[in-house]
Order: sequence, then C-alpha cells, then structure tokens
Amino acid sequence: MAKGSKKQKKTSKEKKVVQKNAPVAFNRKWLDILLPVIIAIFLVILLKPLVVDHLSPQGVDVLATIGKMHQVREFHKETGQRALWNPYLFCGMPLYHRLSPVVFSVDTLLKKLGRWFSVVFMFYIFGALGFYLLARYLKMSPLVAFFGSLIFILMPHYKSLYLVGHLSKFEALMVLPWIFLTFRYFLDERNLLSAALFALAFGVQIRTQHYQIVFYTAVMVFALGVYPLLKDLIDRQYGRFAKSAGLLIAAVILAIGMSAQPLFLAKEYLPYSKRGKTTVDVEQGKAKDSGGVSMKYATQWSTHPSEILTWLVPRFYGGMSSEKYDGGKYPRFRGQELPTYWGHMPFTQSYEYMGVITLLLALLGLIAYRKEKSILSMIIFVLWLILLSFGRHLEWFYALFYNYVPYFNKFRAPMMSVTVTYFVFSVFALYGLKYLADLKRNGDWFKDHKTLWYLVGGFFVLGLILWLYAQGASFTKAGGDRLSGQALEIIRSIRKEYFTHDVLRYLIIVVLAGGALIGYVKNKLNFTLLVVALGLIAVIDLVNIQARVSKKYSDVKRIEQRYFRP
Repeated sequence: MAKGSKKQKKTSKEKKVVQKNAPVAFNRKWLDILLPVIIAIFLVILLKPLVVDHLSPQGVDVLATIGKMHQVREFHKETGQRALWNPYLFCGMPLYHRLSPVVFSVDTLLKKLGRWFSVVFMFYIFGALGFYLLARYLKMSPLVAFFGSLIFILMPHYKSLYLVGHLSKFEALMVLPWIFLTFRYFLDERNLLSAALFALAFGVQIRTQHYQIVFYTAVMVFALGVYPLLKDLIDRQYGRFAKSAGLLIAAVILAIGMSAQPLFLAKEYLPYSKRGKTTVDVEQGKAKDSGGVSMKYATQWSTHPSEILTWLVPRFYGGMSSEKYDGGKYPRFRGQELPTYWGHMPFTQSYEYMGVITLLLALLGLIAYRKEKSILSMIIFVLWLILLSFGRHLEWFYALFYNYVPYFNKFRAPMMSVTVTYFVFSVFALYGLKYLADLKRNGDWFKDHKTLWYLVGGFFVLGLILWLYAQGASFTKAGGDRLSGQALEIIRSIRKEYFTHDVLRYLIIVVLAGGALIGYVKNKLNFTLLVVALGLIAVIDLVNIQARVSKKYSDVKRIEQRYFRP
C-alpha cells in the first residue's frame, strides 16, 4: 500500500508539472504567429501615410517618374500595347529594358497587394518575415527573432530610399534575408526543394533590376558557399560536390530565367547608355570609347573612413545635406532647412546610422563566434563591403574590381555596398544575443566575462574621445563651404550642437545597455527581460533617427489629374 501511494503521489506531481508547463509551451508555439502580426501592426502605424491615407512621398525621383511615364501610359490606354520607346524624353529614351517581368512570381503578388496596402509596406513585411524565419532557422528564440527583424527593417537608410524614389534598391534589399535563408537551407540539405527555393528568392531579387545590389548579393552567396563546397572536395565527397554544383548552377539559371525579359534587354541597350561603350567628350566634340562610367564619376559617393562613425553617431557629419533645424541654440531658425552636412560626399539624403545596440551586439557576436566557418566567411564579406565602400578614398582597392571584374565599371556610388552591410550586421546582432543567452552567470561577474566588459567599456571610451574631439573640430565641409562670414559661423555652431547632442545620446544608450548587461550577468534580470530591454532601446533609438528623415506626402493621382491632363 505504501508503495502504491508513493506512485500515486509521484504521478500526481508529474501531472501538476505538466499542467504548469503546458500553457507556456502552448504560448511559445503561437509566438511564431503572434510576433510577425505585431510587426505588421507596427508597420501600419509607422507607415500610416502610405498604408492608411494612400499617399506617396513627394521626392524628386517620385515626381520625375510621374512625368516621364505619362505619355507611356497614355499610349497604352489608346493602343493597348506597351511602349518600347519614349520619344518625349531627352530626344528619346528606351523603355522596354525597364518593363516589369512578364513571368508571375512572388514580387508580382506583392505589387498587386501593394495597390491596396502600399508596395513599400508589402516589401517591408516581406523583408521582416524573411529575417524572422532566418533567425528561427538559425535556432534563435521567437523574441530574439522578433527584435532582430525590427532592427533590420528600421535602418534609417531604408526609409530614405523609398522617400526619394529609389524603390527598386529598397525592394532588392528586402529580399536579402530570403536569399540568405534559402541558400543556408540549400547548403544544409543539398536537395531539389532547397535549390528551387533559392532560385525563387534570388530570381525575385534579380527582377527588381537593381543589378548593383544583385552583384553584392552574389558575392555574399559565394562567401557563404565556398567553404562547404570546397570541403566536399577536400573530403573526397565528389558525388556530393557534383550534385551540389549541378543543383546550384541550375538554380542560378532558373533565377536568371525568371527575369530574362528585362535582364537580357538591358544588356542589349547597354552599349548606348551612359554606362556603355561610347560617351561624348564635349570639349573635343566627338565620341570616344569607354568601358563604362569613368572612375571619377563612379566614385563621387564614396564613404570616407571617418564616416564609419556615422554608424554610431548619426550626426557625426551633420546628418543629411539639408535638415530642418530642431536644436535649441538658435530658436529663430527652428523648422528651417539648413545645410548641416559637412562630410566628404557631394551631398547626402540619408542617414547611415545602424544603432548603438545593433553594433554592440554585432561586434559581440562576431568576436564570440569568429571561429565558425559561416561567421568567418561573413566577416570577410563585410570587410570587403566596407573597403569597397571607401571608393576614391581607397582607390587602388576599388580599381582592382573596376578594371578587372566584368560589368563592375557600370556601377557607381561605392557607398551603396554599406546598404548590404546593414543586413549582415543585423545577422551578427542575433549571434550577439545568442552569446548572451549561453552565458554562464554563476562565476565572477567581471573576471569571467572580460570580453563583454572590454567591449562595453570600449564603446563608452569612444564616446568620451568623440566628446573631446568636438571641442577642436572645424565643422567645415571637406573642400570648403559655400557660405562665409557670420552665416558660416552660425552653421558651424549648429553642426557642433548636433554633434555634441548625438554624442551625449550615444553615451546614454551605452550606459543603459551596460546597466542592463550588468543586471543580467549578476542574475538580476533573466534573458527574456534582457532581450526586451535591449530590443526596446534599439527600436526606440532607430525610430527616433528615422523620424529625422521626412518628406511631404501627396496624392499622386491628384497630381496627375492636375498637371498631366489630356
């Protein structure tokens, strides 16, 4: 009887444990549905003018597109045919290489839904969902995947892209998580399904027709795949290598085939374009051969090495070329557009800020997991992107690709490679959180975690150095400002005000992050609370910087009716 009663007690205890844990397991299972829905709701609020009010940003490129496409649309209405040439623009401009691909794909669906919910919103959702699934595939928790997705899509530069009309670039960048995810899946499985999914994802990006981003993505795929595929050869698994190579080649061919219509026609028109073989020398009055755009033209928008600090301090170089003054030193200038940028590019319409939390976690992740082959490959890739972005400031390096890589001399704006760096650092940030999740917290809180504290301390010391730098900086644009006298002194003073404000902001975020990490290492906070704390700081930080990038919104249909009447 005693034994029987003990068994009954044991069984009842087990039942209590199961009942106690069951709701937690149930909730965790539904988090993978709930959290993406929360992201969607958040984006609806953030993009209200686009999604709810059905307005469009009044950027220069946006309005120019309305003008240049008006006759084309009228021709289509009258004849039902697609125009291949626009004779009303610059003495004639080709069109058919820029037409949307005919073959139905994922992007076709996104753009059809975009008629009701905004194309920008749909691609944001697409990018966020792709990043969320990527994080879950990398065995991150739902909460880590949630905040990782928000960090990725809230990069301020992405907002600038769609505001000024660079929609194809924005779309191409939002496809990046899907390409990374499907290629990692292919490397793990090496089967027909994984190859088909990779082909679909890569094909969608090629169809955006932003071939410079496609090129960077192809290099990323190469960086991810080179070690696993070479390892097959080293291990003499020739059959596995042949199968993988065959599937990969087939996937790339299929991806290109999905966008063959615009891709091949773009190549046909290339010799007659600005980036083709022939250009006109105005001084000599004749045409001459050139392999593409000139090095000088191609590298105007290059990242100066010092401008990397704008990744941490958004107004290190004053922010954008024209900003509405929101400081307190000169109340009479509040709300007025001022030339605050004093960096090394001709002008800029965007912030390159990534976020203090993003970079802190990213550096922690790449240091902790640098020995993993996939992470090491991505570290090398991101270093390549950064060096490439230097352009004319590291001309010998850029010239290697400009002179010897096919079609590379058709590209311009080396700093564009930084836009892919945002994605890579967002992935590294996931690994930073993974490192913290696996941290052993039962020893000495400082001695056992020196890497963490040296990193946080380094960030804080950097802030102090920048504060001291502000006391003697010139705050004048490289190559000289067009202003002079009292006007220049006021602008310099405003630039210093912006600089010191953002350095102070940076130091506050470092202190808050450091406090949360100390609480976690000392077992005052659990991992969930740490992720929520760091995640909220990161999201509020990025949304705050995004808010500085603003444009007027307008009703495109009304503009067309007013200015383009038959």
